[in-house]
Amino acid sequence: MKDINRSILDRWPCCYVISGIGYEPGAADMIDELLRDEVEIMRAVAAEALGSMYKKTASTVIHDALVQAARTDTSQLVRDTVAKYLSVATPVPNPPDEAHRKAADALLQQIWSAEPGKPKFDAIDAVVRQYKKSDAATKTR
Repeated sequence: MKDINRSILDRWPCCYVISGIGYEPGAADMIDELLRDEVEIMRAVAAEALGSMYKKTASTVIHDALVQAARTDTSQLVRDTVAKYLSVATPVPNPPDEAHRKAADALLQQIWSAEPGKPKFDAIDAVVRQYKKSDAATKTR
């Protein structure tokens, strides 16, 4: 599979053979193909084979390689293939803490209980101001 002098048609079946028989030592070579091969279809085949192998073994090494490919590969095909086997969630940069939850609850309460005839946008603006104050408070912790 790593012999780039051979055609893709000769290289890609190796990934499926290794995956199909569950030959875990061969995963390292497939990971190398997934992360470094210049040919998109070869990376996609490696992703498919590794994903199948991951489902059977739950290998953390394979998992980490698939996550890396999901985050760094330029090919939508490769990322879509990886996504079939992983639930790759985008991390929340600043997960809400208790202060943010309270501010959001207060904001929603203000919107829901806005005086009749009072524009909802006023209530929304008030909530945004409250959120900004709570966000500034949490940044100093």
